[in-house]
Amino acid sequence: MATHFDSLPVDILLHLFNYMNEKDCITFSLSGVSDRFSCLCGERRTLSIQQCYFVTHNLFHTYLSSWVIPEIVTSLDTSHCYWLPSDFLFDVVTSMSHLSSLHIQDTKLNLSHLWQIFKSCHQIVKISISLSENDEPIFDKMKEFESSSLQTLSNSFSKLTHLKILAFNGAYYIDSWFLMLQLLSYCRKCVDLHLEIVYSEEYFRYGPFGKDDYDDVFVNRAREKFFPNLSWMALLKNLVILKRGGLISYPDECVKGLVNWIFSQYDMSCVERVWIMEDVGISRDTIPSGSQIKSILCDGQLSSFDGDDDGRFGQLEHIGGIGLEQWTVLPNLRYIHGYCISSEGVDELCRAHPKLEHLHLNDNNGYPFCMKDDWMLNHLKTLVYNCSFPRKDILELFLKATPNLEVLHIGYSNRSAMDPWTPLGYKSSQSGMTDCLKTILRCGRLTTLSLNAFCLFEGDFFETIFSGCPLLRNLHICGGLSCPESFDNLCRYLPLAEKLRDFRLQYAYEYEGEIMPNRAVLNALLDSKRLERIVLYEEDGPNIPWLSQELQDVLLKFVSSMPNLVCFCFITASEIEPGTVAELKKKFDELICRNSTGLLVPCRSVPSQSDGSHSPSNSL
Repeated sequence: MATHFDSLPVDILLHLFNYMNEKDCITFSLSGVSDRFSCLCGERRTLSIQQCYFVTHNLFHTYLSSWVIPEIVTSLDTSHCYWLPSDFLFDVVTSMSHLSSLHIQDTKLNLSHLWQIFKSCHQIVKISISLSENDEPIFDKMKEFESSSLQTLSNSFSKLTHLKILAFNGAYYIDSWFLMLQLLSYCRKCVDLHLEIVYSEEYFRYGPFGKDDYDDVFVNRAREKFFPNLSWMALLKNLVILKRGGLISYPDECVKGLVNWIFSQYDMSCVERVWIMEDVGISRDTIPSGSQIKSILCDGQLSSFDGDDDGRFGQLEHIGGIGLEQWTVLPNLRYIHGYCISSEGVDELCRAHPKLEHLHLNDNNGYPFCMKDDWMLNHLKTLVYNCSFPRKDILELFLKATPNLEVLHIGYSNRSAMDPWTPLGYKSSQSGMTDCLKTILRCGRLTTLSLNAFCLFEGDFFETIFSGCPLLRNLHICGGLSCPESFDNLCRYLPLAEKLRDFRLQYAYEYEGEIMPNRAVLNALLDSKRLERIVLYEEDGPNIPWLSQELQDVLLKFVSSMPNLVCFCFITASEIEPGTVAELKKKFDELICRNSTGLLVPCRSVPSQSDGSHSPSNSL
């Protein structure tokens, strides 16, 4: 007998896909509940398993062979599915001969696969790929033999309209940059370019190029050999260059040289979005009058943007890298990422833009502030207050003026939990900082709270916040647990956050005693059965060794007790016995296969600070 699902009209079933993620679609299709639903799901032209960590090789193979029709798929996204075997993924991609959009960044497919994919899939115009230093010798081999593979690669890149490159760079990443520029020189029709560069630890340990004069030499060579072939960039509508890993503030002369060339040599009248995570020289005059630019963000300071008399920024919705007191009224502005110098400038900006939805405020800490209480930001949904320590005269006013706030970040996001910064006298009655932070409870619609790298969580702080923010779903804390009492308070009141789904804690427990803080947190979390993502990162601790069987029992019992858990990352500073991690991984793999709940990251050990080998990592 047909199920109720099979009796639903096709239009309703198709509409349901808009409310289901790929995990739901695949799981339901393989459940055998409704063949009709499975057929409709398999006949979709778009297939995406981006970051679907639960999708194993066997599960994806079963789904594809049972229901998917490769010939009708036009868009495939397997981004960040780094565990899928390269041969399997290559066969999947090449079987879909009518692909026009392909996203395979952060997978095991490399440049040697790419030209063969282009050979089988002639219609690709949108693509996302990864490059690493391992791809450089592959490309050199193509050039050396002047093979047809290089011609196929060149011709295919000339057809692309959307290109994203995720580049993983080693200590001497010059080859990756040359490879990127070589591929970019093949483009002709691209209107959307996204470059994301991931720097290694060695890059910051030994310097960007390994030689003091290497940067100038490289940029000059690139300017002569590659930049003249980039005239197609005048057609760009979106240009994004992002940096990740380590101290991303370290200057990249390659990025600076490329961006400066583009905006000095070409008329960028088509550009609508420019995001450059680098201190580059984009000035007001480089943007043509009458442009359609809607978003501009630079890691440097756009201090020369001092007005909009000719209306060239009339369409601007998103701006970053500015002094908040240096901008005039822009009617469509919704997002601002800037730094504050004077209270008058911040007052003027907030007063002139009451419809702001996102504000990222960098506080330089050191300027006296006395803002007026004469404006409201009723539309503001996200506030990022980037500071070494929150100041009452700024935070309290913003929390009062933003009654509909949903996302709040306070502190520096790339800091260690070790030695959080705290000003003298913060506990005094005059400072009022603890009471100031408690005003977060005014944000009754708050769903995400992030508190980073400052020391203040004492008394009934957590009880107040959890009780006053009933919709809180995401809580991220780095540092701040300044004494055993504050740690105990967090564990005691955590169950009050009934809607919490994502909890991330990065801490350094430096107090003597027999207490194992990670176990205390795990016990507290057992009362939060709806948690889906958990990260516990202990940078430093009491260094009480974990016994192998004890650690396995604690973690497996915890994971087995959390029915909705999708991701679990556990990092301990305590010593663990050899072989424990391998045994845990084996047991976790068995648990995942048995329950198909998601990706559980096995625990790993980081050296304790006491042995001198510990170096603080970035915050969560």
